Amino acid sequence: MYREIFVSYSRKNKGLMNDVVRHLSGGTHGMVWSDEDIAVGQEWDVEIGEALADCRMAVLLVSGYWLSSEYILKREVPLIRELRGDGGLVYPVRGGSADWARLPWLAALQWFPREGPVLLELKGHARDRVLAEMAADVRVQLANTPARATRRWRESAIRPVPMWSCLLLVLLVLLKNVLAGADPTTSEVVLCLSLATAGSLYYVFDRFTTIFNAARLR
Repeated sequence: MYREIFVSYSRKNKGLMNDVVRHLSGGTHGMVWSDEDIAVGQEWDVEIGEALADCRMAVLLVSGYWLSSEYILKREVPLIRELRGDGGLVYPVRGGSADWARLPWLAALQWFPREGPVLLELKGHARDRVLAEMAADVRVQLANTPARATRRWRESAIRPVPMWSCLLLVLLVLLKNVLAGADPTTSEVVLCLSLATAGSLYYVFDRFTTIFNAARLR
């Protein structure tokens, strides 16, 4: 399911994640995605990959636990960088004390909050006030940024013509000659061979892209 925002967090900071999702959702169901949305029976690794591929913004709740998570660093971070390269937004949040310089590309970005204590040090109304500011800023950024073509849309847009359509054209050409009681001309033979070859190449390309894209989600 398409969502505007993907929330990346460590399960050690689940309480903070719940507060962030509550403020970002703001009564708008379906706007924010976290791994809490994965239904029973679904493959969580595949669902996370698809959610990151289709979102417009990744909100990163960075803490020491986040930076020490092997799954986040090896699985989510490459997809987050790909998201940013495709025109998506990356919104790093100072969730807890951490060595920000560990990821130079991330340390170079502007973080939220710009100053003051990290979010885990804030409690009650103080945390809610800062998260309300964050939610407002996120909405402004989404409103001012053109929607990106999600990976799912891009893949469907370049999907090749099905092989059967090329073969159908070949059969129509042959049927015309049968009904007319005439032998096919040289140009018609060349056309049939070209269509058959094109259909075969399209089929091979289609299968390759399908297998390749499925492998990327694993």
